[in-house]
Amino acid sequence: GFLVVTADAPDGSNFKNNKPRLTQYKPQLSAGDSAEIPILPWDLDLATEDIAVEVDLSDALEDVPGVTYDAETRRVLWPDDAPKGNYKIAVTLDDGQLKKPKTYKLKVKVKPADDKPEKNKPPLLTKINKVVAFVGQELVLPVIVSDLDGDTLTVEVLDKKGTDAFDLGASFDAKTRTISWTPTQEHVGKHNAYLLVQEAGPEKPKTKKLK
Repeated sequence: GFLVVTADAPDGSNFKNNKPRLTQYKPQLSAGDSAEIPILPWDLDLATEDIAVEVDLSDALEDVPGVTYDAETRRVLWPDDAPKGNYKIAVTLDDGQLKKPKTYKLKVKVKPADDKPEKNKPPLLTKINKVVAFVGQELVLPVIVSDLDGDTLTVEVLDKKGTDAFDLGASFDAKTRTISWTPTQEHVGKHNAYLLVQEAGPEKPKTKKLK
């Protein structure tokens, strides 16, 4: 679920530094699909924009030469010509307090194009783990989904009871598939949310929990 916290300001000699962390995206894509993969660092005692971010694409560049990183938007731009395979994106974060910057690995899985179009395949959902929102700061969380059959997909964000998860003031833009939320002090704590992905037809929707 979503964890809402308040940021702790440094308090002199009693201050204990918290290392910067990364919201974990694990995209699953169909060959032929492009994606914008967000790099979302967070730190309990430092503003997000003050965290230094370096992205190493060398593991993917050999097979996916068109992949790039936009430092201004902090998004990896994944092209639609990537061959099937498993790729890693190294993300290094530095808050200026660590002896050694912290490096995380994001995994991208590209599945081959559909070779049996007569058999329907379920949608591919990107795992999103370690989602942290801060009181008074907007959380923008893109949702990445794909389909091996090329079916049109609809996405909803629900709570575990199957109702709208965002009566807390958050919103979901179905067109851009983006969650936006600026929590307040009353939202501090954990909140569950689930992604419900439905393709055209009678197939059972696929659900993925946000952690």
